[in-house]
Amino acid sequence: MIRLKEVARVSEEPGKFFFEQPWDLFAGKDGSIYVQEPRKLYKFDADCKFVRNLLKWGEGPGELSGNLTDVLIRDSEILLYSSNIYKLLRLDFDGKLLGETRFIAGFSRLLGFQGGRYAVMRFERKDVPRVNGIVEQGYRLAFISGDGDVVNTPHVLSLTNAQFSRTIGGRSTGGTSSISRFMPLPVDDRFVFLFHTPEYLIRVIDLEKGALALTFRRKYGRVEYEHAAPKNMPDYPFPKYHNDLCRLLWHDGRLWAVTSTFDKAKGLLVDVFSRDGQYLDNFYLPLLKIRRNNPQYYVPMVVWGDYLYVLEPDEEDIISLVKYEIIYSGTAPPG
Repeated sequence: MIRLKEVARVSEEPGKFFFEQPWDLFAGKDGSIYVQEPRKLYKFDADCKFVRNLLKWGEGPGELSGNLTDVLIRDSEILLYSSNIYKLLRLDFDGKLLGETRFIAGFSRLLGFQGGRYAVMRFERKDVPRVNGIVEQGYRLAFISGDGDVVNTPHVLSLTNAQFSRTIGGRSTGGTSSISRFMPLPVDDRFVFLFHTPEYLIRVIDLEKGALALTFRRKYGRVEYEHAAPKNMPDYPFPKYHNDLCRLLWHDGRLWAVTSTFDKAKGLLVDVFSRDGQYLDNFYLPLLKIRRNNPQYYVPMVVWGDYLYVLEPDEEDIISLVKYEIIYSGTAPPG
């Protein structure tokens, strides 16, 4: 059993910041917390006190003119990447520019960095028929050096999308929306835990060897996704189930796999694994104010020490950054 004791909460500071489209949370080694938005990277101290926005929007040196796709908080620097413009920034913890790179061979996701090489997922282009339905698209695990040299691996991982097409007045219209996406968790400079499918599946990437090191899963009862099709698109291909996993966390040498199983009285079900993928235990994380309208993403959260940081909406959908102390009812953490 776990309890959460609220320690701090902040939603905005007029003239300084407010949460408009908070997308993800990250923690630094010193306990600093970073909130990612498409055009901002807010930095807070460990007590949720606002420090500054580290991202400059624009086309000049040290600026991004495309959405902030990926954030990687390292021991000595912060990496910011935009897959819209294939540009990567290296910043110190005060936001000072240390360097920037424009990649000729662009990539879709930045997963990690080790030994002068970036671990990335590169889009594998293929033609997909424009029909209504759930489709998969492959991405190849690759490693790119600072000078742009690309080493492809044999590992192709897939993302799942909903594809919609219709004909109105003789013209074809439609679009694609993401159901799953790459959700990496760098545990140290060498290993990255990752899930990317709607079904329960966790992979581990060895950055030193440049390969997949481990894949594991557990039997899981899928949660049906409640939705209503838009009136103007009654046959839109909504997924039948929630994604089985919504977040990976690392606490006390163990992996917490946050599932989509939600109990209104208990919170979210979390599975606990050892570092080598052995299932150990599970528990309910008592978070009750969560958004569940997006099948590919909800409950942005991160763990630092014995504290859980969450982006939490209230009844009026105002987002707050909340710091909770993790309190165990027993004598040891789950597992």
